[in-house]
Amino acid sequence: PFRAEVKIRYTAKEVPAWVRPMDGGQVKVAFDAPVRDATKGQAAVFYEGEKMLGGGIIQ
Repeated sequence: PFRAEVKIRYTAKEVPAWVRPMDGGQVKVAFDAPVRDATKGQAAVFYEGEKMLGGGIIQ
């Protein structure tokens, strides 16, 4: 697992979270605080400062 700032909507602020790689190229994200409006089909993008680490589609 690694720490990252995760953004789930274009206009949303990044939220600190743990990102845990899983089998099949998937990840599990555990946010430090509740996140509203995380919806299936939206993108989740992982950052370290201004550096983009990766991302994917919420299932």
